[in-house]
Order: sequence, then structure tokens, then C-alpha cells
Amino acid sequence: MQLCSVNFSEFFLKSKFFVLLAVLPFIFIFGGCGLWQDFTTYFNLYHNAKTLYYDAEELIIKDRKDIFFVSDAAIPAAASQNLPKVIEKFSKLLQFHQESSYVDDALFLIGKAFYYQKSYIKASRKFQELIATQPNSDLVLEATLWLGKSEMQMKKFDDGMKYLQEAKNRALEEKDEDVLAEVYIEEVRYLKFQEKYPEAVQKLKEIVALDLSDDLSSKALYETGEIYFKQLNNPAPAADAYKKTLEFSPPYDVEYNSNLNYNICLRELGKMDEALNNFEAMGREFKYQDKIDEIYLQTGLTLKKLGKFNEAYKQFYVLDTLAMNSSSSGIARFELGDMFENNLMDFDSAYVYYLKAEKSASTADYLKKIREKAGLFKRYEGLQTNLYVYSRQLAYIADPKEYKRDSLKYYADSADARLADLFNFPNDTPTDTSMTDSLKIAADSLKALQDSLAKISGEGGNPEMTNPEDEFAIGRPRPGDNTGKEGDGTGGNPPVAIEKKGWAPVRATVPEDSLKSLLAKTYFDLGNVFFGEIIIPDSAFNYYNKLLTEFPDSKYQGQALFSLGSYYLDKKDNAVADSLFEVVYENYKDESVANLAADKLGKPKIVQKVSPADKLFEDAEKIYVAKKYDEAVQKYYSVFLLYPETFTAPKSLLAAGFVLENDLQLLDSAFAVYDTLVSRYPQTRFSNSVLSKVKFYKSEKERIEKEIQDSLKAIRDSVVADSIAKHTPPPDSAGVKEPVKDSTAVMKTPGKDSSAVQQEQPGVPNEPSPGPNSKPEGAGESVKPTEGEKKGEAAGEGEKPPNEEEPENQNLEEPRKDHIFQEKTWAILSKEGTYSSLLRRGNPPQRSSS
Repeated sequence: MQLCSVNFSEFFLKSKFFVLLAVLPFIFIFGGCGLWQDFTTYFNLYHNAKTLYYDAEELIIKDRKDIFFVSDAAIPAAASQNLPKVIEKFSKLLQFHQESSYVDDALFLIGKAFYYQKSYIKASRKFQELIATQPNSDLVLEATLWLGKSEMQMKKFDDGMKYLQEAKNRALEEKDEDVLAEVYIEEVRYLKFQEKYPEAVQKLKEIVALDLSDDLSSKALYETGEIYFKQLNNPAPAADAYKKTLEFSPPYDVEYNSNLNYNICLRELGKMDEALNNFEAMGREFKYQDKIDEIYLQTGLTLKKLGKFNEAYKQFYVLDTLAMNSSSSGIARFELGDMFENNLMDFDSAYVYYLKAEKSASTADYLKKIREKAGLFKRYEGLQTNLYVYSRQLAYIADPKEYKRDSLKYYADSADARLADLFNFPNDTPTDTSMTDSLKIAADSLKALQDSLAKISGEGGNPEMTNPEDEFAIGRPRPGDNTGKEGDGTGGNPPVAIEKKGWAPVRATVPEDSLKSLLAKTYFDLGNVFFGEIIIPDSAFNYYNKLLTEFPDSKYQGQALFSLGSYYLDKKDNAVADSLFEVVYENYKDESVANLAADKLGKPKIVQKVSPADKLFEDAEKIYVAKKYDEAVQKYYSVFLLYPETFTAPKSLLAAGFVLENDLQLLDSAFAVYDTLVSRYPQTRFSNSVLSKVKFYKSEKERIEKEIQDSLKAIRDSVVADSIAKHTPPPDSAGVKEPVKDSTAVMKTPGKDSSAVQQEQPGVPNEPSPGPNSKPEGAGESVKPTEGEKKGEAAGEGEKPPNEEEPENQNLEEPRKDHIFQEKTWAILSKEGTYSSLLRRGNPPQRSSS
């Protein structure tokens, strides 16, 4: 509807031109000065400015997709370039043609140009000026509308609503449907901004009841469906609104989105078969082929909800393979990860797809879920890696031959995978006699490696590995393994092809006791991941049980026992759960978990000894409450310095950074503390709370540093170029005599004193350019004056004070300000370099002609 109002304004403005054309013959007959002024003004300024404006507005309206969007979208670049020209030309019209009949037009279009530029204060002033100075103009009604819109954008809602109501009343009186529609649109935007969604729905229903146009009615109904579905979470009335939208012949985008969202609402209402049939029908329609990725996605989601996982997998796999850069692909990858996690219990595949989803485009409602799952499975995969590595390293310590066997097998498998293609000859290929020498050498080397492996394995008595930790290596292939199916030739990813990197055997770099502590912590962390995040209690039980049986003296015993008690409590086995809580309560009184067990048992809590780190943190808290912020920061940071291995350390870093950022406003210092927190304690909830802030700060710092370096480089290049251009003699000055115009006169500038600068001397050649062996003046050795310089000084003797150097250029109108600029610039860019040394003495750098 905004386009309609623009057409109305354009028609009104064009009408003046037609009037001028109609009366043009009479201008010359009757000599009307006012009409002649309008005519010249039109063609000199108004016509060009108006053309630029409507070209820009057409681009803005074409680019705007949602007329009910709360804030104004950014305008296209081409329109942004036109609007300043529009303002400039119309401003000239107002300045030099105040008696023209185009003053109201100029004020109105300048105001709209400012509005589109989001300069709402300036726009408001122009509309007010038009209303005050041109009260009889036909543009007053539209100016009132746009004044209200400007006030609303400045969040002056009371004034904005007053002007909008005034415009609505006048539009109803004058039956101006275009202005009326604009007022209703602005009112809906305001109610959405205030999150008064029921009132916004009522206002949209009023728009439909007015029946101003099919286009506006269809958009109002679609917006009604959007509010019901996405804001009020009520799919039933949303489905009705979407369905009614299709009855008004809406634009293509509104039609497609209404159709798609209608079927999504049916799925939410449990009518999944109907929704699936509709999605499949949409996929067969040619006009929706440019949206086929979204239709495939919704079809896959519907199949997944119906429990048809194989068919859903095919839909998602097509998107993962063929629609790689769309947001539908990112969502499909997340859904594939969810299916592998929850339906197939294949966490390695789930990890791969969650990681791919994190690196793909997505929608706002999926973005948070994708990040959470990707972070969880990165942690899970890291723990599984640690579990395998620590287990093997303990085996290497127990039996060094295990390291040799693993190493030889790893490299044998790698060599076998790399050389397999070399020896996979076709059936019609000749025998070994056709093999090249290099292939024979490679084959012999491979055979020797495999023989060595067999020999060493035989020394152990049993070539089969019986290490109890071998079960953790299952599903972790070496390079060359292919656990999935071959690709289907369509390109992209094969259905279950999971890229897994093998680990080359590495000996432990820490003592055995430390390695056992690391492995115990890995068991505990995996148990927590399965119990509290992936939610597979039986797997959590397995890891907790391994921790208790294999590492009975671990510091995680009390917490593992309490977690097992919670496991049995979830299983409704209260007797076992209470017995475990009792063990924790009686045997781990010095740990905080004892009081958690007390809560479960209904027993009194134990007064525990406060650790030194906790005591120091409490002291810092008291200092902070007293608003001694500098001292509090030092105390918080001392917790990290003195007790870096405690749980309190990352918490104290977060507290120190918070005080620096919010209370002391020392942002650089706060960033340094946050960066230490993220780097030293990356897998804690404290570091996760500031991770995005640290990343943003780093990126901004790098961007600013790059801009500074680019600016300095540009200044440096500019100064060097200017210096070369100013102080390099012209090409014809090297030994070429110019004709002497006057054999006696000395040229002086009128209006100057008697110490004018001499331009030419009789019989004196121009100053030659410095030769290849010449040195810049002041660069360690003075340069001897040329013969021409001696004569010039002699000829000008008495016309300037002694010891005053002659300016190198002959422009007496401007002093040598460039020396001041260069001196300041080079003082920044150089440290006591040749150029800065010369410029401090006021001498320009000399360049050789070579």
C-alpha cells in the first residue's frame, strides 16, 4: 500500500508539470513572470531531483518484503547514493526559488529522503515546516502521516500516535484509502513493538474488514497467522488465517509462506498425514521449485515425527548433499545428528553431523540448539579421545612391547591403505614382470614391515591384544579404514561415511600416578555427560562403576557414589539409593557432596572446613561489598595465583573480570582477565559465560589494529609521494637553458615588500638536478652549491636578510605549510630517521634524479 501512496504523490507532483505544458504558449504571449519562473525551476532543479527521488523510492519499496516489520530495514546501496543528491538539489530549490510553486513538494520529498536515511529528527522538522508554512498544500495530509511515522521511529509514541490519529481522521473524511492503509500499518507495527499481540491481531482484522485492497488484506491475514503461530503459540487460529490468505490472490512470497506454514500448523495439530500429503503436493508444483529445499526439509520433519526414520533420513540426506549452502541444509544436518543420537545411539555420527550443522547456515530458532549440541559432542568426543589415549599409555607403561606393536600396526595399516591401489592391478595386467623397480621396492618394504609386525607379535605369545581397555578403541578406525558404505555417485557425503582420524601411538609424558588420575577424571566426566546432558543413565552407571572399581582411591569417589545413588533413585530403588547416600554422608564429611547426601536423607548438614581458596574468595567478596573495587580485584586474582587447581580459581577470575568491566570500567584489563579464564579453564561454565565476549573483543581489536595500520600506511605512502613530487625538479631543468625574457629585470610580486624572490637572471641557466653522487642536504655532509646557485645568491644579494635560505618553490602567496605537516607526520611514523632529521631542520629531503 505504500506503493499506492507513492503513486498518488507522484501523480500530484506530475500534474503541475502538465499544467505548465498546457499554459506554456500563453507564457510568451502574456509574459507571466511567475509561470516562467516555475517553468525554468522545473527543468533546472525540480525535474532532476524528483527523478532521483522516485528512482530511489522504487528500489526501497521493491526491496521491502514485510510491511509490518517493526523497524525499517536498511535501504539498498543504489538508493542510498541517490538520496543525498535529492536533498542537495531540493535544498537549492528552497534557497534560490522561494517563490516557486514547488516549495511544498521540495519540503515533502526532502523530509521523506531524510526518513529513508533514518535521520528522523531532520525529517520531522521538514514535515512540520511544510504543515506550518504551506497550510493550503495538498500534501499536508501526507506530511502529517509521515510526521507521525517519524515521531514513532524516534520512540515518541504519544506524539506519533497523535499525528497518526489526525491523519486517520482526515483520511476518512477525504476517503484517502492510501493514507488510511499506511496509518493502520504503522499502528500494527507499534503494537508489535509493544508486544501487545492480541491488540495487533484485532487491528489486522480491522484492515481486512475495510477491504482496501486484496494485496493489503492478504498481507494482513498472513501477519495474523504469523502472530498466532509464532508469538501466541496457537496453531489452530493461525492455520485458519493462513488458509484464508490464499483466498485473496496474494503475492508469490505471501502465497508460498502461507501454504507452507498452513501445513506446519496441521502437523502441530496432529494432522500429520494431511500435512505430509500437502508437502509432497507442493514439492511437485513447478512454481515452488526455487523453494524445494524448504519443502524437502518440512517433509523430512513430518516423516521423522511420524516415526518413518528411513524416509526422513533420505530427505535430510538430499539436503545435506545438494543444498549445501542453504539454511535448510544446516537444519537437516542438525536433524540427522539428532536421529543418530537418539534413535540409533551412534554418537560418532551424531558428532559429525552436529559439527557440520554448526558450520552451516541456519535459522534463529535452531541456532542455539545447534551450538549447544555441537559443544556437548565436542566435549564428548574429546573425552572419548582422552579415554583411549590414557588407556593405551597405561598399557605402554605396563608392557613396553605394547607400544611397539601399536606403532608397527599403525604404520602398517597406513602403508597398506596407501599402497593398496598400487597393487590392485586389473585382470588383464601382466604379472610381476611388468612391475617397475619403484613398485618392487615399495612392495618389499611393505612385506618387511608386515613380517616385523608378525615377529614382534609372536614374541608376546599371543598376537591378539587382550588389554581390558580395548573396548574403548571400538569404532575408532585408523587411516584407510572405511566403516561406512561407498558413495552413490551423486557427490557430497555418502550416507554413513564418517571421517575418523587414527591416533599414532604416543608414550606418556607424565608419571603413571598422574596418568591414572587423568583417566579417573575422564571416567567421572563421561559419567556426568551421560547422566546430566546426553541422558543415558545406564552408560553413566557404567563409567561411574569403572571409576569406583579401577580407581578406589580417587578423589572423585564421593561424587561418583552420590551420582550412583541418584541413578538408583531414578530407578525407584530407594533402598539402594539411601544406602549409597548413607555411605557418602558418613565417609566424606569434608566434601560438599556430604551435605547433598544429607538433603536426600533428611539429616542435619555438616559444618565443613573452609578451604584456603574459598576463605580467600569470601574475603574478596566482603571487600567488594564494601565497594573497595581495586582491592577486591587484587584479592580475587590472588585466588587464581595461589590456588590455580581449585574449583574456586575460575570463579575468582570471572569475579575479577566482572569488577574490572562493570565497576572500574577498565575494559582492556577485564578482557585480559577473561582471556586468562578462557585459556586456562576452557571447559567450565565460568569460561562459557564470557567466551562470546572474548571472541568479539579479539575480533574488534584485530579490526581496529588493521584499520590503524592501513591508515598509517596510507599516510606514509602519501607523504612519500608528495615529498617526491614536490622536491623532484621538472624533467627539462637538467642542463637546459630557458629563453631569457628580460636581461635586466628582476621579477617581483606586486603588493609585496622589497625582499621579493628573484625568478630569472640574465645568462644564468636553471638549477640542474642533483647528480647520482649527490647527497641530501643535512644527511651527514653538506652539498656544495652549484654555479647557478652562487650566481643566484650574488644577484639577489641585499634583497633578503643574511643567512636566510631561499624557499625552494617560488610561490609567494602561500608559506611552506607542507613542511609543518610533514614534520608532524614523520615524527609519528619514523624514529630519528633521515627524513625526520631533515624536516626538523626545515630542509626538504633531496632525491637524486636516478
